[in-house]
Amino acid sequence: MAEAAAQTLASGVPPEEIAVLMRSLSLSRPLEAALRRFRVPYTVVGGVGFWERREVKLLLHFLRAATGDTLALAEAIAATVPRFGPKKAQKAAEDPRLLLPVPEGRQLLQAVEDARRIAEARGLALAGETEAWLRRWREFLWPVLLDWAEGNTEAASERYMNTEEVANAMRGFAEHTPQGDLATFLQDILLEMEDGDLEKPQGVRLMTLHASKGLEFHSVFLVGLVEGVFPSWRSAQNPAQLEEERRLHYVGLTRAKENLYLTTYQVGERGPVRPSRFFTETPGQHLPYHPSIGYHGRETTEAVSGLAQIASLDW
Repeated sequence: MAEAAAQTLASGVPPEEIAVLMRSLSLSRPLEAALRRFRVPYTVVGGVGFWERREVKLLLHFLRAATGDTLALAEAIAATVPRFGPKKAQKAAEDPRLLLPVPEGRQLLQAVEDARRIAEARGLALAGETEAWLRRWREFLWPVLLDWAEGNTEAASERYMNTEEVANAMRGFAEHTPQGDLATFLQDILLEMEDGDLEKPQGVRLMTLHASKGLEFHSVFLVGLVEGVFPSWRSAQNPAQLEEERRLHYVGLTRAKENLYLTTYQVGERGPVRPSRFFTETPGQHLPYHPSIGYHGRETTEAVSGLAQIASLDW
C-alpha cells in the first residue's frame, strides 16, 4: 500500500487526493508505520496518530511504570483513580501507600506489579505477556475507556482494540530485535513519535469508511479486507449487520475517481486468515493483481460505480 501510494505521488497526484480507507482506525498503526518507511506524508482524519491516542498512551504509562518510571505511574494514577488529580497523583507515585485506602488505587498497584512480567520478557514474549495483561485487567480499564468514549460501548471497544494493537507492534519489533526487551521497545516508540515531520494536514488521508461518505479521491486504498475484520465476526453472524457492512464496502469502492486498490493480507495476529467475502462480490476481479497490493485499476472503479448506480445506492 505505502509503496503504491509513493508511486502515485511520484506520478504527480497531490497527497490530499489519495485516501486509505479502513473499517476502524484501530487498523492504522501498521499503515502509519509503512507510510513513514516510504516517507509518504499523511494525516489521520477524525483522529490522531496511533501512538498519540489516549488509550494507547495509558497502556504505555502502565508499561513504563512497570520499569520504575514514577512520572508514568502518576499519569496512570490520574487516569484511572477518579479521586486523584494531577498533584495528588504525583504524590501517590512517589509514595504508593497513599493509594492503599482507595479500591481503585489498590487495583492499580496490583496492575503495575502484574505488568512487571512484561518488563521481564523479551522478543515475542513481550506481545504474549501484554495480551495476557490486557485480558486480566480489561475490567479495570473498561470504565476509563467507556468514559473517554462518552458511554458509547462500540467506541470503547475500539479503544480497547487500539491497546491490543500495541501487542501487534511488539510482534513486529521482535522480528528485527528477537531479544529486545520492553525498555528497547519503548525507546523505539519514542523515536517514532518524535519523527512527526510526515504527519501533515495536506498528506495522504487515513480515514474510516464512515468518514469518507460524500467524498471522492483520485486514488483509494481500501485496506483490511479480511474475514473477521471486514466484515467483522459479529456482523457475519447477523444478516442485517452483514448487509450494512456490505453497503459500507460499496461506500469505499465508489470513493475512487481514477484508481481503486483492494487490499488484504495472508497472516493475522492469530495465524492464517481468509480474504473477505467482499472480494468475490466485487466486479472486475480479473484485473491485474499484485501480491502485496491487491486488485486495482480504473476498470474496477468504473464497474463498481456502475453497479452502485444500477442498485440505486445513495452514498
